[in-house]
Amino acid sequence: DSPVDLPRLNALLGEFGLSFRPGIVVASGEDPTSYYSDSPATLLPYMQAAPETQALLANGQEILVMPGARAVQVAEDRDIRVYAQALLRSGDAYLRLFEDGATTLDRQEGDPSGQFDLAALARRYDEDTVTGTVLVIGCDAMFTEDWVYDNTYQDAFLRALLRTAGQEKPISLDINVKSAARPGLSLGSVTPAVLACAVLPLLVVAAALLVLMPRRHL
Repeated sequence: DSPVDLPRLNALLGEFGLSFRPGIVVASGEDPTSYYSDSPATLLPYMQAAPETQALLANGQEILVMPGARAVQVAEDRDIRVYAQALLRSGDAYLRLFEDGATTLDRQEGDPSGQFDLAALARRYDEDTVTGTVLVIGCDAMFTEDWVYDNTYQDAFLRALLRTAGQEKPISLDINVKSAARPGLSLGSVTPAVLACAVLPLLVVAAALLVLMPRRHL
């Protein structure tokens, strides 16, 4: 099923000012550094400056690969008690609306275009206390594909978020950070993941509520 048709998930995300947009994000081709080789549905997202990503950007640990990614919408009119921040963003792209029954990645008339958020973090506050945190990443391959782990900074990215998301004091995860380089992937290794995301778009809500901290001010 499309994630836009999951009412309970959408209701949860709506409390944090987040939602999924229908369709798969496909690079337009105008920005060749935003996708891998000749596979425009395999995105090389731009990491956004945020407290959670500051160290990664400073260390050059920003290379990620997202085949068959979905777009995350951060509502501008969200509750004033909610802080939301985009963490990953596409280059120039469009949304291929597979929900309409189409089977091609080629852009069709009416497909939305622009730059799209691909991952976001949101926190809900009660006065000065964090009462809930949601992290949404629009690509399951970042969690399920070995070649993504082996050739990108996927592990460093996720651990950086786990250290800080919803924590008043960052937790320590003593795991060595490996080095990475722009992945030398072949189109053949990428295509199955893209097709899997297109047919069974498992949008990952990583730690849907990463931290549900008990209210301290009753």
